[in-house]
Amino acid sequence: MSGDAARLQRYRERLAGALRALAGAPQLAVSFDGAPAHLDADGAHLPPLQQPPAEWTSWRALADRLALRFRHPLPLSRPLPDRLAPLVEALWQARLEAIGAREWPGVAANLQASLLESGRAAASRPAAASLPERLRLIAHHRLGVLPLPAGLEQEVTGWEAELLADGIELGTLAAAAESPRRYAALAVWIARRLSDSSVAPDQGSAARQRSQAPDSDAPVSRGRRRQGHTGHAQTPEPPGSDSASSVPYRIFSRAHDQTLRPGDLAPPDELARLRRRLDVVAGPQRRLVARLARRLERQLRTPSPTGWQDQQEQGWLDPRRLHRLIVDPGWPLPYRQRLARQRRDTVVCLLLDNSASMRGQRIQLAALCADLLTCSLERCGIGVEVLGFTTADWDGGAAAAAWRAAGRPPQPGRIAVRRHLLYKSADQPWRRARNGLGLMLRDDLLKENLDGEALAWAARRLLSRPERRRILIMLGDGAPHERATAEANGEGYLRAHLQTVVARLQRLPDLELLAIGFGPGVEQDVPRAVRLRSPLQLAPALTEELVRLLGPRRPRAQRLRRGRPLGD
Repeated sequence: MSGDAARLQRYRERLAGALRALAGAPQLAVSFDGAPAHLDADGAHLPPLQQPPAEWTSWRALADRLALRFRHPLPLSRPLPDRLAPLVEALWQARLEAIGAREWPGVAANLQASLLESGRAAASRPAAASLPERLRLIAHHRLGVLPLPAGLEQEVTGWEAELLADGIELGTLAAAAESPRRYAALAVWIARRLSDSSVAPDQGSAARQRSQAPDSDAPVSRGRRRQGHTGHAQTPEPPGSDSASSVPYRIFSRAHDQTLRPGDLAPPDELARLRRRLDVVAGPQRRLVARLARRLERQLRTPSPTGWQDQQEQGWLDPRRLHRLIVDPGWPLPYRQRLARQRRDTVVCLLLDNSASMRGQRIQLAALCADLLTCSLERCGIGVEVLGFTTADWDGGAAAAAWRAAGRPPQPGRIAVRRHLLYKSADQPWRRARNGLGLMLRDDLLKENLDGEALAWAARRLLSRPERRRILIMLGDGAPHERATAEANGEGYLRAHLQTVVARLQRLPDLELLAIGFGPGVEQDVPRAVRLRSPLQLAPALTEELVRLLGPRRPRAQRLRRGRPLGD
């Protein structure tokens, strides 16, 4: 065997081994005889590889996509029609790539390189991009894990606007990404709508009826038909998007709710180990702390009255005391000192989303932001409180069990065990709370999220502080979801509550609400927001965008009047 042939064989073996490892299937058959790459009953098939490619990253990306597809199959009970399959596959592939990129940095690098290559091709010939490829890129844009090339993002936005004009809304993809069955149902719904929009006029009515009467074995319940005033069927809602904004927010049971500190969930040795993991991530960014501290100090100073302190042993000579000095040259107190022109009278609360949608790079970025901001603000003499929120169990836990035992009353409100986390109080120094901040990196902590309740809780704590300026910064991906509550009340229930709380907080004259987002949804809920896509954006975002957001507050006359007292 020649040297090139031996090298090619070793590369095939490594590629096949990596595919099996990522797929979690050591016995999976891998062959290089497929065009295009695909999975079937015989195993995984990659295109023929006759010589080592110049850029192996594209081949690794192909293998990663097949492995992720094997690891996370579509949760459908029967094959899709030919007209729907490519569209659903494209949307599902984008979700799998987002999952893989969050969990494995190597997979993220391979997929990002491949995405950039396909993005360049689509940007050079946008009209030639197929509908499945457009859907895949739009889904990537919505999921926000793998950023699109700068030149392609505008093109993708235009494609999405065309779909929106046809009544096809893709904004719910990110909110459904953590639930395979909900996401698959949404993908099928979108594919049906797209397929129906391209049907001939004489077939449109029947196709539209099929889209409104989905198959009985769909993975989750589909959207229901809405009747207009004329009695004709209108456009059906996508699965999981039925509006619940008109339903008041309720809590079925508080009996099992938790408010915990890191020490309640992990022993000191585990917190120290998790802190070391965070230090590894934070190491390259430590030089940012001093620079950020200086800029934040200038922005967050609060004016106070200017004056002088008289009868000092040193300082400026006091002209009002010159007569005393002439009479008694040995008088030791003829000086005065200027009082500080500005003082820092600010407190900041960082509220972190500890849900499963933040797993991987997002929670690392959130933990890193919290750590660096706490250090920087503490150097400025500003108190920082760090809070987190998630749920204690999946699918409602004990609260949902109590609701089922009560006979499943309709519209029960929140039926989950909420878990609030107090990582650091405003009066606690960073050095004493630093190990507890590492708890954010513990995977089994990340479950579901009740953003509205957490935001109201953080605001109540902040409003009880004596400082004159109170700033609440929410760090998350803007995707509130708790499965049991959503199924019992409607998918829009939690998001409607979050938007209600945000609107209420914005009316408070003594609190400022900001957000650092790690997904496309945060800007929809909090107007003053900056979005981070990768660790490379952390330094410029914190030193430029965040400093701008934390700039001088508006004059009181320009602020809205005080809102109602906060509730849940």
